[in-house]
Amino acid sequence: MHERVAAALGMDAGELAEEADLVELGLDSLRLMAVVGDLRRDGIGVTFADFAADPTIRAWQRLVAQAGTATAATAPPASTDALAEPFDLSLLQQNSVVELYADRAVLVTGDR
Repeated sequence: MHERVAAALGMDAGELAEEADLVELGLDSLRLMAVVGDLRRDGIGVTFADFAADPTIRAWQRLVAQAGTATAATAPPASTDALAEPFDLSLLQQNSVVELYADRAVLVTGDR
């Protein structure tokens, strides 16, 4: 788990304490989805919501151990790209999109 998370954060695995808050270390929702997607592709039945509820390596290791390897009947459908699956945006994400496009409109038209 240390290696997966370290790769997502662009850090060395040795720098990650098991109780560190991964969000405070820079883990955002897209990186979290990528980690969960990788685990699901490996047949481990974990969910984004479970991982987001307690973003620490220790909690995630416990969830992975509880989930075990999913059987073909219970495994979530594999996706070739974890970020391509549809998902609802949080209010914060929606506002970020609005701000992004508002800034682009200023660049194109010069209006604010």
